[in-house]
Amino acid sequence: MERLPTRPQYSGRWSRPANHLAYIVEDEASLEGVKVQLKDGRLRLKLPRQLRNVRLHVWNSPTPPNLSLCMGHPKKIMPIQRFNVVELSEIRGITFYLDTTVVLAMHIHLTEQESTLWTDKAVLEEKRPDVVFSEPLRVYLPLPKGDRITYLGANGSDDRLNVIFVRMEKAGDITIGQRQPNCSEDKVLALQNPVSLVYCEPNKREMLPFFGAYQASPATFDVASRPIFADPGANQMGQFTYYSWASLDGVSSVVIFYEGDLDFCRGLMFYYENGARRTVGDCRVQMDREATVDKPTQICYRTKIPEIGNYENGIGTVCKLRVEFEHHNGHDDERWHCLPFRGIIRFWIAGGFSWLSVEQ
Repeated sequence: MERLPTRPQYSGRWSRPANHLAYIVEDEASLEGVKVQLKDGRLRLKLPRQLRNVRLHVWNSPTPPNLSLCMGHPKKIMPIQRFNVVELSEIRGITFYLDTTVVLAMHIHLTEQESTLWTDKAVLEEKRPDVVFSEPLRVYLPLPKGDRITYLGANGSDDRLNVIFVRMEKAGDITIGQRQPNCSEDKVLALQNPVSLVYCEPNKREMLPFFGAYQASPATFDVASRPIFADPGANQMGQFTYYSWASLDGVSSVVIFYEGDLDFCRGLMFYYENGARRTVGDCRVQMDREATVDKPTQICYRTKIPEIGNYENGIGTVCKLRVEFEHHNGHDDERWHCLPFRGIIRFWIAGGFSWLSVEQ
């Protein structure tokens, strides 16, 4: 515990989210009625029954940014919450947990080889209210060293985040989630570098309460020049569907994410010659079985409708997907589609089922 002469400026210092180190940096007025008990060399905070004038925001940084200077959505700021600040230039990816159109939680990947195991456990421990599917979809946003975010936006209702918009310098525009009907204008969170990501860890049975960004020197922004992220339009699998796309041009390699021990494709990650990366589908990094194909020249895919079980679940056409990147005799079946590796791949996924199309 230390008394500071003034509130410190954010210095870029942060520790891994969920690390054992945590910090509370607040004005004295925000600690009215809070008492500190000392026992066995440990300090314990005793809170008053009424939290009307109390603000205890727990951070992973000894010099957290001022929340009033952070752009975020939704902005459900409670008296006691746990916040994280992360320098986007120092991490290698983010996994977002989605239930159809709602962002539930997120996991920060400090390295490219890091799994989401401990976050999975926290997210799956207790079902959130109003979720459609029993297990969330995991959307992986790669952040390679050779690329950077130049725009970050969001949209949603007052109490939930429905969609995140990301523009990468090399990878292009990426939409995570789904814009809802009759929604308000997209909210600009950050423009140009450097960007510090700020988010709040949800409690059990809670959606992600705060997702935003902090910039020490925000760029001047003209609303009229806000990037336009196109809606995906109609899809093959109904409304409760996550849609993603990627270019097949300039790809140096592709990683296939499989569903367990089966050959069904859950998602794909593309490595581009210019250093960019994109994903489509459900990519569970370091969790699912993976296979890498270098310099693909063809894409072959087929869909399989399950023969047993009732798979209505609120979605339309249900199918399992197989994807390969070389042609062989087994692809002569009319259910296989083999095309040159170029154009745009579009990928829909919902409730464990997938659908794919290639436009050339």
